[in-house]
Amino acid sequence: MLEALRTGKISKAEVPNYTARSLQKILGTSFDKVYGKIVEMGELSKIDQNPVKARPDGFADARRIEVGVLPGLKFNTARIVAQAGEKVIFVFLNDDSSGMMHNLAIITPGSRQTVLDAAVAMGAEGLKKNFIPEIPELLASTPQVAQGMKYTLYFAVPDEPGDYHFICTYPGHGLIMQGIFAVQ
Repeated sequence: MLEALRTGKISKAEVPNYTARSLQKILGTSFDKVYGKIVEMGELSKIDQNPVKARPDGFADARRIEVGVLPGLKFNTARIVAQAGEKVIFVFLNDDSSGMMHNLAIITPGSRQTVLDAAVAMGAEGLKKNFIPEIPELLASTPQVAQGMKYTLYFAVPDEPGDYHFICTYPGHGLIMQGIFAVQ
């Protein structure tokens, strides 16, 4: 492939198609079985036409809020203050030394028990869905984050002021692992 690029046989934009055709020639039917029949090789070159944005629209000047985890099922902060309608970027770092999975979920005022009950009710299916119930009381959430990993959550703060909450929805954690998300 490098020789084909150097000699001008193919352009940089044709590399995905060239690679796929080369693999198909080498692997034959194995390629088709694993990746499916490629009818339109040109589809591969369209990958870079809609690149993923580093930040969603409207978050260029958003305030960054870092939240971590302390031993004993606690977030490293008990209260976060935000302005109604503000755009914020939560950077959630699971730096819990116990090795447990955690997440950060923003929920409506007074809905903690409803959200926690819904997460537990997910049963074994909850593992596949990160114990994030699809209910209106849960406004936004990171997935379950492994120890030493972080996740960035882009969030538009509700327009209505009030004491919202942030919790971990992993079963049992949210009874202790919680904080106030004060919207002014």
